[in-house]
Amino acid sequence: MEEVKRSVLLEKEIQDLALVHEYKGMVKEGQWKQADPFWYLTKVTERHHLLAGSLRGENMLSVTPLKFERKDKKAIVLFMHLGRSLCGHDGIIHGGLLATVLGTSLMRGALPNLPYHIGFTANLNINYRKPVKADQFVMVKAEFERSEGRKGYTVASIQDVHGNILVECTALFISPKNPVAMVANYVKNSLGL
Repeated sequence: MEEVKRSVLLEKEIQDLALVHEYKGMVKEGQWKQADPFWYLTKVTERHHLLAGSLRGENMLSVTPLKFERKDKKAIVLFMHLGRSLCGHDGIIHGGLLATVLGTSLMRGALPNLPYHIGFTANLNINYRKPVKADQFVMVKAEFERSEGRKGYTVASIQDVHGNILVECTALFISPKNPVAMVANYVKNSLGL
């Protein structure tokens, strides 16, 4: 019961963040849109997804992240809460989890801009600027910079709700040469076949 109460409280808090209101204002102005961060997952695949399934729960990723997407599909912003059970050192969020959050966020910005809208992480360079404290809301900003053939270049950061940069990164994504077999396999797995 306490878990449900805390989760409801965090849902309200994330909606009340000043930065969330700022992005909702940009949605009303038509510059951005709010989107489901896990729209591409089915009930079958969701439970096996690291951020949408495995790491969801009390003191982890307790609430579904809020996602805002720029209309040109070259930038996204996520608001999320990082709980105490995601730590490496006590009270400090594990760097590997932050790399996962950044990689996933960058991919969301890269996919719409890659050939066939499919890609893989080829390179992820991370600079940890400040410790990311547990039990706080953060803003993840990811932007697609440019493409060169099958390559897509992106940048991202994790910031606290005051705009302080905690982590920065760059990444290179590559679209496969022959995505047909990959798509067929994904559809098959999504349907549980």
